Amino acid sequence: MKVRGRGELGVSAVIGVMLMLTVTLIVAAVASAFAGGLITVKERPLQLTVTARTEKIGGNNTIVFDHMGGDQFSLDDIIIILDQGDQQLRITNATIDREMGCNLSRKGGNMYVRPGDTIILKGITHSGYTYFNTTGDSSIAIRHDSRDFTWTLLSQKSDSILSRGTLVFYSP
Repeated sequence: MKVRGRGELGVSAVIGVMLMLTVTLIVAAVASAFAGGLITVKERPLQLTVTARTEKIGGNNTIVFDHMGGDQFSLDDIIIILDQGDQQLRITNATIDREMGCNLSRKGGNMYVRPGDTIILKGITHSGYTYFNTTGDSSIAIRHDSRDFTWTLLSQKSDSILSRGTLVFYSP
């Protein structure tokens, strides 16, 4: 029979307390990181179906986006990217240059876009091109007829692509 000395009896209890303290500190650090904003959690991406078409409204070409189904969203949340060749323009409700005649609106006026609603992006048509301008002096001149252009709808909150497609403006 082996006799243990007094110094050996408390070793396992001390190690157990140290392990519990370490685990508690790690859990507290993770909780603090979430509460303090060190770890960001992106918002859930919107799920929706959007189609687009071109129309002539009031003598100017417009892009008409139809919300066919899915989540509702705010007009202030979306970014529309127009891209043709080496030109690209990012348009938001806050940056569209209304003074130059461009406009981004929801048919009916409300800011929230629900299934069945329509968004209208109005440009300025002149000499075989349709121009879209933003307040930061950025613009795009989309050529008519044979050149298609790409449109992309992005969510500013989730930084995700909502929908994408190609269109062509036809001259009258």
